[in-house]
Amino acid sequence: MQFDKALEVDYMFIDSFVTFVCIEGRAELFYPGGRESIQAGETVLLPAEIKNLKMVPSPYCSILETYIA
Repeated sequence: MQFDKALEVDYMFIDSFVTFVCIEGRAELFYPGGRESIQAGETVLLPAEIKNLKMVPSPYCSILETYIA
């Protein structure tokens, strides 16, 4: 997914961890209780217990999102 504006993502119906691989750009990932930065070449693992996430690009970001369905 490519984005240049903040996105709010709901994982309520996914019973799996989610991995994000940043392909280009950078972003801040905000979740209840914390935040994580990601930039090109980095990977972030979101635990299955986190169901809401806000992604804020700086100034744009391209992320590969994967999870087990």
